[in-house]
Amino acid sequence: KCAGGANLRFADSDGNMLMHEIDTWDASGESLVWVKVPSLTKETVIKVLYGYKGAGEQPAVTASDVWSNGYVGVWHLGESALPMKESSGVSTGFTSAGGSGIVYASAGKIGKAVDFSGGNSSARLIADDDDDLDGFVDCTFEVWTKQDAAPDRSMGIFEKRKSSKEDNSYYIYNNHSSTAPTKDGRNVFTACTNGTEGVTYPVGTGSNMMPVWGQWCHQVFVRDATGTHRGFGYVNGTKSGTVTQKTDPIYASAQPLHLGNNHSGAQFGGSIDEARISNVARSEDWVNASYDTVAGDGFAVFFATQNDWSSYSHRFTVSFDGYAGETTLTDFPVLVRVAEYDEASGTGIQGFHYSDCALVGGGDIRFADANGQMLAHEIDTWDANGESLVWVKVPTLSSTTTITAYYGWNLAPIPSSPESVWANGYVGVWHMDEGTRMQSDSTASGKTMEGYSTYAENMVYGVDGAVGKAVEQAMPLDADGKYRGGFKASDSGGLYNGTKTLTVEAWACHRDIVNDKYIVRNKTGSTLYSAQLTYKSNDPDNTKLNYSIALTNLAAGTGTVYSGLTYSMPTNEVVGAWRHYALVIDNATLHSVEAYQNGVSKKSQVISDADEALVGGSGFLTFGNTDNGGSQAFPGSIDEMRVSNVARSADWIKATHDTIKNNATFTTYGTVKEIIKGLSIIIR
Repeated sequence: KCAGGANLRFADSDGNMLMHEIDTWDASGESLVWVKVPSLTKETVIKVLYGYKGAGEQPAVTASDVWSNGYVGVWHLGESALPMKESSGVSTGFTSAGGSGIVYASAGKIGKAVDFSGGNSSARLIADDDDDLDGFVDCTFEVWTKQDAAPDRSMGIFEKRKSSKEDNSYYIYNNHSSTAPTKDGRNVFTACTNGTEGVTYPVGTGSNMMPVWGQWCHQVFVRDATGTHRGFGYVNGTKSGTVTQKTDPIYASAQPLHLGNNHSGAQFGGSIDEARISNVARSEDWVNASYDTVAGDGFAVFFATQNDWSSYSHRFTVSFDGYAGETTLTDFPVLVRVAEYDEASGTGIQGFHYSDCALVGGGDIRFADANGQMLAHEIDTWDANGESLVWVKVPTLSSTTTITAYYGWNLAPIPSSPESVWANGYVGVWHMDEGTRMQSDSTASGKTMEGYSTYAENMVYGVDGAVGKAVEQAMPLDADGKYRGGFKASDSGGLYNGTKTLTVEAWACHRDIVNDKYIVRNKTGSTLYSAQLTYKSNDPDNTKLNYSIALTNLAAGTGTVYSGLTYSMPTNEVVGAWRHYALVIDNATLHSVEAYQNGVSKKSQVISDADEALVGGSGFLTFGNTDNGGSQAFPGSIDEMRVSNVARSADWIKATHDTIKNNATFTTYGTVKEIIKGLSIIIR
């Protein structure tokens, strides 16, 4: 229903339609659309509307309406061949070319661009003379350029002149100077008021208007002759240089507009994208916003909303009023337990029946926040005869957070999106519920956890876990009663080695009390490791958890080991009980290591080697044993293992424990309600 973006429309917060231009439409990738907003502030919100109606039923939009505020020339330069259209509708497009070797539709900063680097000295694009392209007093020139290296000659970008002193309006070029590197490589703008002599700016020495070689740079020249009587230059939103301007209009030349060259045959040595000319002097805020809307990752925040859930037949709410943290958590994965209501035990969701689901395996279930925004989810386990487990990422988690689950009737399958659920700093998440020695990673890292082949057949898969199913390796294999087993993910350096912040988590259930067994370890060399959680028992009446980390000493080239983060647990509280263990390392801000059990801090230690990173390397990340699958296997079951490259807060660790272990008090499930559909009859 959105082919080619024909029925795509935009509206402001009051529902008024906004003008837009589709720059690039790619149904298999990223599409680019320019939208004109009536006002732009940090509070500006616009809506994207699409679907349902055909293109012929939609209000018309034109590109010229987008570029109507002082623009006299806007060329996106994304066409695969001439002509290059002009979007403001005021002037003319580039309809011809000089020279050879020009590459069209090359990779640009915004969609596609024109590459002049392979052209000969005459390579250029040409737009016919137009009265709107000169003769103005104030003006702004904008362009994105990418140059591989400093120029060995002056290279033209924009030009409207016959020669340096004849029929001259203006020209922009990349300077080649004998005073390199003082002035060499600067981009300069010359404005001419009498056709023969021009005023060039920015002025001065140093790196004024100096592009960054090999990178896309946004360059802007502003002539404010009627206001400040100054000319300004900008590179990537930063003002660079100024010079006094006359109040006379720029000379009206009869020459065509050239892009990528000048009159003397000095073609540009790189790519050019998104060229614009305005007959007004843009403000510094306007220039910065023009740069940020393209290059600034945090300039715009996108979120999808779906306010019409009428295609589903049933819904129930999920609230997290049991969250007691002091802070609101962002993008937190909560666990939703779905089960039919059991009258005897009082568990499950009242009114929920698996038979109301339209697709097997939970294919039609989806979740939305209070604003109707669809939330990413991952189905951990779907059991139509028991309890199903779903991870849902909520934008914010507080005691007032409520989400809604929808299911039934809508036959369009909604795919599970585990990578989106675990995108907030997680680099490894293993649910350990597969029935084989290969345990998949739910994050974008894709690091499969593999059971040691020698012992894989002796481990038990699919045992009851802290969350769904788990893996148990509590089997003495050797004659002397040694435990063996464990899992490894190769090249764990790609997960978190070399970072200053880290969180390692695991659920473990002890089946026996033996000494010096590993829950988590990342060995990065013959002796050093980044982080480890070691279970120890030197006393028949006590067990201990020992947390250790190793940091890189950059000056000495050796590792500094921090150990002794040990705390004791009575034996009768350990065997047969699932417990959540977490190790949080923050050597960037707090410079500390914190050890948690069941969401409660048990031990902390200050890191004196402040700001040093964890030991780097490409050793194995292992769960349940050492890196070689030796005889130090953990005697019990392991579940829900996670690694983050951020230091999780105390509230985050506690909520991670509570959403699993204390779900009955942490989470409240509303009664299922049917979404009634029918015909409304009005009696007059």
